[in-house]
Amino acid sequence: ATMAYLLSWRLFFLLSSNNVIVDAFRPRVSNFHYGGSSRPALTVFSRPQQQTLDSLIEWAGGVDIKLTSGLSVASTPSSGNALVSSRDLPSGSVVLTCPRPLVVSALSSGDSDYVAASLSNVISRESWRKLPWYARLSLLLHFGDGDGPNRRRWREALPSSAEVNAPLSWSDATLASAQYPPLERATAAQREEWNALRTALSPSAAISSADFELGMQLARSRAFSSPDVRALDVRPYALTALLVVAYVGLHLGPVENAANGAAVVVCANFLKDVVLPKVGNDVKRHIICPIVDMANHADKPNNKGNVELEYFTDAYVLALTQDVRSGEQVTISYGERSNDQLLQYYGFVQQNNPHDIFLLPPLGEWDVNKMEAVAKRTTGPRMGALDRAGLLKDNVVVTRQGIDPAVMQGLRALLSNDEEWTQAKESVGSFAVENSGGEELEHIVNAVVSNVLKNQLDIMGTTLDEDQLILDKMETKKSVIAGDGAKGMGTVSAADIIAVKFRMEKKKVLRQALETLAALQIAEMS
Repeated sequence: ATMAYLLSWRLFFLLSSNNVIVDAFRPRVSNFHYGGSSRPALTVFSRPQQQTLDSLIEWAGGVDIKLTSGLSVASTPSSGNALVSSRDLPSGSVVLTCPRPLVVSALSSGDSDYVAASLSNVISRESWRKLPWYARLSLLLHFGDGDGPNRRRWREALPSSAEVNAPLSWSDATLASAQYPPLERATAAQREEWNALRTALSPSAAISSADFELGMQLARSRAFSSPDVRALDVRPYALTALLVVAYVGLHLGPVENAANGAAVVVCANFLKDVVLPKVGNDVKRHIICPIVDMANHADKPNNKGNVELEYFTDAYVLALTQDVRSGEQVTISYGERSNDQLLQYYGFVQQNNPHDIFLLPPLGEWDVNKMEAVAKRTTGPRMGALDRAGLLKDNVVVTRQGIDPAVMQGLRALLSNDEEWTQAKESVGSFAVENSGGEELEHIVNAVVSNVLKNQLDIMGTTLDEDQLILDKMETKKSVIAGDGAKGMGTVSAADIIAVKFRMEKKKVLRQALETLAALQIAEMS
């Protein structure tokens, strides 16, 4: 028994040294689905005109993607393509199974995902190591495995470049209409980065800049991530079973000893593959999973399901976390994302997003004279202390609950009088807690912040009520712009619609933050 155990243990490490597994995912699924190409040398992503959602489901069945009865991909008026159930489904059900070989995946670092046979004429291995995961996925979608294991029809069914509606494709005028300079800066930085990534490719690479960019947008909007996941290696388990059979068959000892030895080996293998990769492993695998990428987003706990990897079947599954009624969507969550992130990378805006933020200029750029006028105090020579504390250079984050606590701390120190500053031992850190400088100082700081938020609303050009009227007019003129095939509203593009929705959500964040501050001020006076 000891020999069988030691031999199986030794061979287990030799034969399964590359197995890695994961049990937690961070899905990234969009309400807008971007396009992909199935072959190199295409100049644009294309979709056959007659391709329908029904034929996509038919394709899925042909490649062993299993959908539970009643689940299908359907077009919805409010959220585009979606996974919709035509019957009640109970919580805990596995409603979709996709074999792992059908997914497209790339690593966050290293080069073990480099497919030399397909990519050697596109990009060198050395340059590949420097690419971010979304650039890798773009190239793998185009060149990774040619037609791949029956993935071509899925990739052809993805939308074309004309349907991409992220800010990267917006005009300068549309970007400006969002009334949010951080979005303009983030888009400019993204455009500069993605243009630079194109230079890493070989001059003879058979991919256009438009296709390469579209592939990256597809990756950013559809991929979910996990620790590096590799295929299950059955050899250690098979060897263990063989040794157990030999041990029992040759009557080398009692069955209990063989069972104990096999249990140790199986548990050790599972521990190595499932648990250890999550400890100290910074390498992530980013995955686009066919059909799963049709599921739309809902914040936890409102999402209906989660994506998981079934270790022993080597397949990704969509399992329900709550009941789904007939006619409802099967949604998943990809984490706590602000509308800044949702719009830039996914192309949609979430109404009343609880994780939304508003980015104000850094505290070091605030108008000191206006702050002093509201506070009826001078700021004194304390800017240097705030600078040393690192509170002047980063954008100020506003949430629905108020302003960044670190900025509130800095403002308490900045607006404190000499007595309060001395009592705090001239330390910015002493102002970290609410009312740490006294109730009077807290009231002054809240008044200054409220004034800044009101001024921000004033300079945005339109009010929230005016935006609602503008949006209503746009949405009553829905039509299709003739000639380019893009969805629009008369002479107003879909991007213009989204820009208005985006700025409305930003104003809601500011308005709710003001309401929170007002409630605090009322509580201070009572």
